[in-house]
Amino acid sequence: MCPTFHSFLIRHQGQSDSTVSKTFAILKRFMTYATERSYNQSTDYLHFKFRERPATKIALTREELEAIEKLDLSEKPRLAKVRDVFVFGCYTALRHSDILALKPEHIKTAQVEGKEIVYLDIIAHKTRGEVQAPLRPKALAVFKRYEEEARSNCFPSISNQKFNDYIKEVGQLAGIDRMVEVVRFVGGKRKTEQIPKYQLIASHTARRTFVTLFFEQGGSVAACMVYTGHKNYKELETYRKKTLQHKLKIATNPFPFPNGGFGS
Repeated sequence: MCPTFHSFLIRHQGQSDSTVSKTFAILKRFMTYATERSYNQSTDYLHFKFRERPATKIALTREELEAIEKLDLSEKPRLAKVRDVFVFGCYTALRHSDILALKPEHIKTAQVEGKEIVYLDIIAHKTRGEVQAPLRPKALAVFKRYEEEARSNCFPSISNQKFNDYIKEVGQLAGIDRMVEVVRFVGGKRKTEQIPKYQLIASHTARRTFVTLFFEQGGSVAACMVYTGHKNYKELETYRKKTLQHKLKIATNPFPFPNGGFGS
């Protein structure tokens, strides 16, 4: 059944390898559920392996994030709220689900070396791990904007699909339209296309943007993990995207070459 279904998804539905992989992951969870409750006796599905290929993922540059922050959305309140949640994610590294579940009591204060620190104290929905991290000034400013109208949750609820649609619209209005090469694999065959960067912006871009900019500014791995809740560097590295500016800065740095480096 699995090979036939796999062929159907690729040949007839035209799905990319990453989409097929997600479909099979859901199918396996369903089959495991059915097997554990004696609705299914066959375990053939456990032996079907499908190679998942990484999808094109982006992070925003500091300039792109600032463009989104400065965007005047006073006449577009639906986009303004989505923008604010996205910016909050860019400065906290929280997953979209954790931001929407955030309650006022998750924002706390503590005295550290004579200074009052405002920090987040939550249990991440996905990993069930504890996240206790300082609330950076720009994230705190967003929180304050919604503090008075916050009831049970800090931010207004919105479906992930609508959020992703709206944040793309925000990105377009902010002029984040540099063409990006997107690589897709369909049936193992590599396909590429050029699309405007704003079309790739989604809720998870915020978390990836935090990690990317945090490292670009010289932040340590240990400090970054306080925010993201990751337990090891390998997991964290998947969120790190080196921007063009960062790559060029590293490549043109003369260290460790004497006399300005080779070719100078």
